[in-house]
Amino acid sequence: MDPSNTGLGRSSSTSHSEVGSGEDTQYTSLEFQYAGHATALHFVQDQDGKLRCFDRPGKRYTAIDSLKQHHIDKHVHNGFTCWLCSGTFTRPSVVKKHYASCVHRKSYTGSKPWNFHSSCPKKQARTVGAERQKKVDYFTAFERRQAMSIPAWAPRSIKDYREHEWIESTEHIKACVQDYAKFPVRVIKDFNFKATLLKPNMKVATSLEEAVRIVMAIKETKDSDAIVKSNDGEILAVFMKNGLQRVWPKEKAEHIIPKTLEAFATFGDHCPPPPPTDMRHTLFHELRNEGKLSGVHHLALAWLPRRGPQEDDILKGAVPSRDITGKKIKSESKRAIYQARVKEFFRDTTPMRQTLGILHEIIDPRSYKRYTENYDGFVRRRPCPDLDTTKREGWLTAAVLYNQQAEPHKNTKDIPDGFVADFALGDFTGGDLVVKVLREKYHLNDGNVLFLRSAICEHWLTEFEGNRIAYVAFSQKLIGDTFTAESGAPEEDEVRRAMGIAISA
Repeated sequence: MDPSNTGLGRSSSTSHSEVGSGEDTQYTSLEFQYAGHATALHFVQDQDGKLRCFDRPGKRYTAIDSLKQHHIDKHVHNGFTCWLCSGTFTRPSVVKKHYASCVHRKSYTGSKPWNFHSSCPKKQARTVGAERQKKVDYFTAFERRQAMSIPAWAPRSIKDYREHEWIESTEHIKACVQDYAKFPVRVIKDFNFKATLLKPNMKVATSLEEAVRIVMAIKETKDSDAIVKSNDGEILAVFMKNGLQRVWPKEKAEHIIPKTLEAFATFGDHCPPPPPTDMRHTLFHELRNEGKLSGVHHLALAWLPRRGPQEDDILKGAVPSRDITGKKIKSESKRAIYQARVKEFFRDTTPMRQTLGILHEIIDPRSYKRYTENYDGFVRRRPCPDLDTTKREGWLTAAVLYNQQAEPHKNTKDIPDGFVADFALGDFTGGDLVVKVLREKYHLNDGNVLFLRSAICEHWLTEFEGNRIAYVAFSQKLIGDTFTAESGAPEEDEVRRAMGIAISA
């Protein structure tokens, strides 16, 4: 066999002296392409025709292709890593086979590892297919009523996951969907959601004295699952007890809050938050004088600073916020360090933001689709892979509030018919969120999550003691439907017909 005539590359004969042998050994150099780059293979052909690597002569090969694969595995490629247990393997086919039987797979997916060493591969394939079908075929009565909007929750392909995402447990998501169908529902009889959207969004007129009287009139703090709807059947608020933990297995649920709180504290220590830009958030100067961390980070992937822009200006004017880019930092080296801290924050909070996306889809699939379509449009226009760490993301902006008191206000710059996701972490007492129109106050600690129509529902915080870090996810009204195929906002004529108002020709 003549390796130079294999057609796999150029070869040449070279003389080389092995270290310590004192004898000249002839080897052949073969050049070939791998992954778009040229690499050179040095080998020796024995008298019996077999080939051995010149650098590692311990094993012999009969085919040049086998020797090339050995060269790639041992001398070119650093190895392929299992994304579950971090084990390193020489070939992608070996990693794929290992993943199917990896013992760590059970902790991520909730399913048993697959046995690829079964005596009957066809029977094994049928068993795996049946298990997958069981995970998908679980529709409840609640899901059948909304079959056009509730997703099937089929297991996601491993290829669909981003690097820092957690692999979702279909069984726990299914249980959360079923629990949500059993949430108690309270209806606000004197509040019409669609009619409120047609009216001008009135400014807040609640004084601090009136806010105190309203809080005293509310007998208890809401600390259990609840849904509040308007008299036309639209959801105004959803409170989920332990919302951050309930879609994950126990071994993950117990880590998500400490992991998220550590990310908040680390980011705040290395990048002190700036003071709030409006008067509704107070205590900044008072807490800073006491040596406590205080301020607000607005982390927006797309933010439109101008008011009343035309459609063409939205695509040009919507840019990442300065809290992401570090625009105010003059030193280039310090700005680079700041941006690295921002990327680290997004990476460490990936499971938390992934959880909020899952809960959003469970609560209102149409709203979730609307938000994610718009988010994907902005991300495609200006890719940011270091910040776009989860496919569940839908909100374009996140506000991280460190020890901030909030007076009565509405988030009038948010999408009027959309939701915000709100929760708080830390060692504190008090700090309940009061919603005036709902006549409720919600306890947002311990992983509890509140989804609220904050643009039309006036709300504020009660006084608190300790360290409180709040996270609020929202999208700006001006760019909320830029890339959305179907807006969730009701048409004016549709609302008037529902209210029995005559429509002029």
